[in-house]
Amino acid sequence: MPGLSKKKTDLKSIGRAVSRRTKSAKDSAGQAVEVTRGVAVRSGEVAGNITADTRRVVGKGIDSARRATPWESVPPTEVLNTLSSSLTTSMALSATAKRNLTAQLGPALEAVSGKGASAQAQTFITLQGLLANAELSSTINSWLQSMVSGAPTIYDRAMDATYNSTHIGGGLHRMFDGGHTVPGAFEAVRNASPDDNIFQEAAGLLQALARDATTPMGLPLVNWDRDTFYGLANTLEGFGVSRDWLIDLVNYDAVELVGSSIGVVAIALNWNNEDIEEFTTIVGGMGLSAAVSANPLLLVVTIVALAKAFHTARKTGDWKEFADGLAKGGICTGAVLLVTSTVSGPAVVVLLTGICVGVAAHRATENVSLVEVGQFMVRQVTNAPSMTKGALESIRK
Repeated sequence: MPGLSKKKTDLKSIGRAVSRRTKSAKDSAGQAVEVTRGVAVRSGEVAGNITADTRRVVGKGIDSARRATPWESVPPTEVLNTLSSSLTTSMALSATAKRNLTAQLGPALEAVSGKGASAQAQTFITLQGLLANAELSSTINSWLQSMVSGAPTIYDRAMDATYNSTHIGGGLHRMFDGGHTVPGAFEAVRNASPDDNIFQEAAGLLQALARDATTPMGLPLVNWDRDTFYGLANTLEGFGVSRDWLIDLVNYDAVELVGSSIGVVAIALNWNNEDIEEFTTIVGGMGLSAAVSANPLLLVVTIVALAKAFHTARKTGDWKEFADGLAKGGICTGAVLLVTSTVSGPAVVVLLTGICVGVAAHRATENVSLVEVGQFMVRQVTNAPSMTKGALESIRK
């Protein structure tokens, strides 16, 4: 069949054409691979040449540096001498710099230290004055009382056992029933229950004492015989000492405990202070605070500090500084007490007012010798008659 033969011939022609093209594509791919391989080889050769050139250049530089510095010709002793001289010069310069630095900073550091001690004394005096304010003290006690309030425990009832059975002393029963001093409370709490342990008793003791210490009555330092106390109160009233002040004096509350703790810290930090005026300024402020607030604990601290200040003044002869310090401390604390007692409003306002007054009073008296002021006034009063007489004679002439 002529038509079928013709179709077979066409298919063979197409197959041969495809075969030729495939071979041509393979040849082209082979040529591309060879070219790529040649480029890679050439690049490697170039990189190797660059690396070799770089090594040669660096090597020449090192050799030139070695030839320029003939270390072999420098004796070891000369090297050691050079190093020793350099170190000695450096140390000398450091010592000189140190002396110059000390000379420049010494006075400045001394001034900063003095201001720090003055600020510390000012802080303690202001705090003592604020805590001695009756209204502010009552407010702080109320805050503390709200923190420890709660239902009475077996330990509270044990401390009140004598009063509950005898009703001795009425509202002042803590001074007479024996269960509210620290030793008496400890004994009462220990015997409160046979089933508790020492940790429960310790926690109960602290809680009961804290609750009573935050009340207006507070806690007594010692247990009093009722007749003895009232006899003493009647005697002191004849000298102008009020019974309320005496009752306050023999009892302490939480704020007074805080105030005395501040006093202990102030004295401890300044115990070795060579500036007797600074030390006695704190003592003077504490003394007035203790007297106004009738704080027995702070009074004890003040007496100890006053004895130390007196001994130091007698040993050094600095009686002027001793007197100036006491007067300045009293003036600053008195100013805080006076102003805060006349200010009404929230406790924060009273606190801020007291702090401002304390700072102002301290600065006002900082560079004033009250002893010299007193001596001047005495001279003026002493010379007043003669000055008046001289003035009258001048008028007559």
